[in-house]
Amino acid sequence: MVEAPWLTKLQPLGEDVSVVLQTADGTVRIEGETVVSTHDTEPSDIPADQLAKLANWTFPALQQAGVRYRWDDEEAYGMLERSSPMDTITR
Repeated sequence: MVEAPWLTKLQPLGEDVSVVLQTADGTVRIEGETVVSTHDTEPSDIPADQLAKLANWTFPALQQAGVRYRWDDEEAYGMLERSSPMDTITR
């Protein structure tokens, strides 16, 4: 079972971004769901002179999202930021 499937896909809204934490008291699962999200998957705004310098560089998929987290009887909102190599993203 993959504990963090969101690390390999991009979904704009309602993505399951739950996490599992190992603590001294045991395993804690925190449910998470994106409520707003943005992605950037290509370097469209990079000036031409800089693109030549990046010729052998692979642009990662970038994401910023607002997330609703739930565990036990608690609920909180937080932020998720990530970058993933494009060859690890399932489309």
